[in-house]
Amino acid sequence: MISIIVPVYKAEKYLAKCIESILAQSYTDLEVLLIDDGSPDSSGAICDEFAQKDQRVKVFHVKNGGAASARNHGLDNMTGDYIGFVDNDDWIEPDMYEVMLKKAQETGADVVECGRLDEFPEKQVERHPITRTVSGGEAIKALIMGEIEDIIYNKLWKKEVFATERFMKGRQYEDVAIVYKLINRSTVTGVDKLFYHAAQRSQSVSHSHNATNLRDCWLSHKEWYDAVTEHEKIDAETERQMLRLCAVAIARTWAWYLPCYGQEREYIRQMRDFTREKYPVFCFSGWPMFLRVGMFFARFDNKLSFIISYAINKINRWLRPRNLY
Repeated sequence: MISIIVPVYKAEKYLAKCIESILAQSYTDLEVLLIDDGSPDSSGAICDEFAQKDQRVKVFHVKNGGAASARNHGLDNMTGDYIGFVDNDDWIEPDMYEVMLKKAQETGADVVECGRLDEFPEKQVERHPITRTVSGGEAIKALIMGEIEDIIYNKLWKKEVFATERFMKGRQYEDVAIVYKLINRSTVTGVDKLFYHAAQRSQSVSHSHNATNLRDCWLSHKEWYDAVTEHEKIDAETERQMLRLCAVAIARTWAWYLPCYGQEREYIRQMRDFTREKYPVFCFSGWPMFLRVGMFFARFDNKLSFIISYAINKINRWLRPRNLY
């Protein structure tokens, strides 16, 4: 059996499409765990309606605790041999889990990743997965280099991978905080099919900018950097890519911190000190100029540095609407 966990919160406009795409899977030995995370809209009622129609659907109404807590509740109640995650406003292709399960059985892999389509209002962006089979240090390097994505939902996981791990409650960017731990103990392969459709909405966590969101983006990447550099032997190129991931989190903070100036000061100082210790003044050659400029201002913990960074980011987003930050 495959257990598919769906955290549900304020999704009444999109939820039916999501659930229908799961129930329409060509592989039918499924249980679908819908975790109603205290949603204030009609999402909980929609979940109950699907449970009445299909016995494979199990609904849990819990107190609001965030996506990490909801996913943990699903993990604690699932009974399948494999686990899938789908976000409540996304949808999947009908043969996704059949093809991924077949690949897992053929290769013996613990994790199978598929391709995905980022669904923007005006366009689609393709994200293709790793196509070879890797494990251990090679898998971690593939994750750092971007061959494996640091997200939870476009993958099929053996249940044993989660035997001793749970998502960090209350943490945004909970995928980043856990995926490297899971990948480090797993054999990973991929199916180069664009099975997963990820809705890109302005209100999503990755597009939100507040003090907590910025802090958690930094913490998840810094913890990943510390764990990898402490326990793994990685080459200079791989460490530099790991530093680039941290740099994006830091530059993003400086670009968006001005509206919440004064909050989370401890973590601002941590980012500043990390920047001064790990990066040259004008950062590394070959990196995008916008990132290098952002990291220059991250050396200064004062309001002027945030004002200038915020203004530059606004101008850059006006010139290039889909900028990284």
